[in-house]
Amino acid sequence: MSETAALEALCFPSFWTAEQFADTWKQSWFAGYGLFRGDRLLGYNSASVLAGALEVLNIAVRPEERGRGYSRPLMRFALEDTLSGGHLSRRGEDPKGWESGVLEVRTGNAPARALYVGLGFVPAGVRRHYYSDGEDAVVMTLTAADFLNMLRKERQP
Repeated sequence: MSETAALEALCFPSFWTAEQFADTWKQSWFAGYGLFRGDRLLGYNSASVLAGALEVLNIAVRPEERGRGYSRPLMRFALEDTLSGGHLSRRGEDPKGWESGVLEVRTGNAPARALYVGLGFVPAGVRRHYYSDGEDAVVMTLTAADFLNMLRKERQP
């Protein structure tokens, strides 16, 4: 947990502590995924899945590793795994997935917005002054059907 917290602190002005990550990992609604090179955490994705609704909490990649195409496979894997309920079945729980998803992204974060659109998310609104520095957030949504359709299109020759 300390490595995840350290990466989060490196990437975000407002971040979770190692203790918060450790407590959250105990919750069945939490799903977290890491991308490693050897023992080194390059990036992670965290989400909540509750009552058929997915909320992408964060995705972070080490600043020196950005631009290498790590975010898309990390997000795609997390979306597929949570959709199938894999995050729950690994805990020995009934594998329930999601029907709809949501996330917030900074209006100025064009690379992240493009990533999410490429995965099937669509802009649904704006939360004014959402972030602590006053920047707005674009609210983006995704349905399971749209995500599965995107996957089918990707797999076509």
